[in-house]
Amino acid sequence: MAGAPAHGFVRTQEWTVAEVRQNPVGEVVITMTLTPPEELMRQWESRFDLRYTVTLGTSLRMALTCRNTGDDLDVFTEALHTYFAVGDARQVSVYGLENVEYIDKTLDNTRHRQGGEPVVVRGELDRVYVGTRAACILNDPAWGRTITVAKSGSQATVIWNPHADKAAGMSDFGDDEWPDMLCIETANAGDNAVSLYPGDSHTMEARIAIT
Repeated sequence: MAGAPAHGFVRTQEWTVAEVRQNPVGEVVITMTLTPPEELMRQWESRFDLRYTVTLGTSLRMALTCRNTGDDLDVFTEALHTYFAVGDARQVSVYGLENVEYIDKTLDNTRHRQGGEPVVVRGELDRVYVGTRAACILNDPAWGRTITVAKSGSQATVIWNPHADKAAGMSDFGDDEWPDMLCIETANAGDNAVSLYPGDSHTMEARIAIT
């Protein structure tokens, strides 16, 4: 919709911490809820509530559940924006998206297909890989580690790094910060928007582990 805030309006809302507990295996579980204000739901012609559960232990799990509380079919997109610190973005590679089709936002949203090679940073990256449930493995040789991003309830993956030119034009991103990060987002976007009938719910989960 024209005039929509970047990355959606949910991220700007105030959430309620519903519960903080420790589960039987010693992990910390934090649950937050959100029911958008009535005027916002009228504006977006959508009625829903959200539950976001974060589980902290030897790995990180993030689960976002959306429930359609209205009377009509609702269609929405979603993403968990996970920004990873890396030793040098120019050296990292992302495995798991080989031969997957993607929408390239840096090339007028044209469609391309990843080859048999991993994703690497050679310039600005802003891609929505569609139709994929695969886990991604981020290889970070500068810091001698790998980060695995597994997921469920998600059929799209976003890879983003602004590189030098884009970073220089961003007011909220330092000119020299782009080599220090890579974003791998668990998502449902593009072809993979979620359709929910009244009363139905959908959960998308990302599971992140470091070795």
